[in-house]
Amino acid sequence: MKDFTTPMSKVKIAPSIICADFGNLEKELAALERAGADLLHADVMDGHFVQNFALNPTIIHYICSHSRIPVEVHLVVEEPERFIDLFSTVGASIITVHVESTNNIVRVINRIKQLGIKASVAINPATPVGHLDYILEYLDMVVVMAVNPGFRGQVFLARTVDKIEAIRNLATRKKQHLDIEVDGGMNERTAQSVCRAGANVIIGGAAIFDTGKSREESIRRLRDACVPIKSSRE
Repeated sequence: MKDFTTPMSKVKIAPSIICADFGNLEKELAALERAGADLLHADVMDGHFVQNFALNPTIIHYICSHSRIPVEVHLVVEEPERFIDLFSTVGASIITVHVESTNNIVRVINRIKQLGIKASVAINPATPVGHLDYILEYLDMVVVMAVNPGFRGQVFLARTVDKIEAIRNLATRKKQHLDIEVDGGMNERTAQSVCRAGANVIIGGAAIFDTGKSREESIRRLRDACVPIKSSRE
């Protein structure tokens, strides 16, 4: 498992690998590595939790084995407990599950941790921050969905900023070192606003892969748009 631990004051950029050119995936991975990507975000969709399908263990294993960048497996699936052991074998550094997708989120988190992988929970736009209160201490990262999951090209939901600030304040009260990642609608403007609110991991889809610029320049521009997080605790 590759290490994703970095100072909280450093904004980390996570290209969404589903947006990459899969006809030249090995070259894409090499380009992202040269560009200084901190994390690769890999969505797995089952057609049930969301109305779309994406990636599978074979593809993610290829990604993990052909890149030195840590990989986050984002399970956008119903009953993720069915898949934790399977995806633990592909080389993931972090596994993210949706708090809305299971009746026993604590058991799922514990299983991820037992397998020696960092545990992360995603919350959809309509999910209140209060759902995290009793599980935050078990988590390495929270993923705040800034769009409804399942499809590319959606507009960033402005209320996401207040949610990020509430989560960062909750982590600060608990004196917890917590990564907050934002998924959906990220560009230079929205990335700046969520980082000011307390996010420190930015997922880049179109902002990295559809700019017409090199991967290195796209990642640099996205990172430069961000400012240190509100509560920068090492």
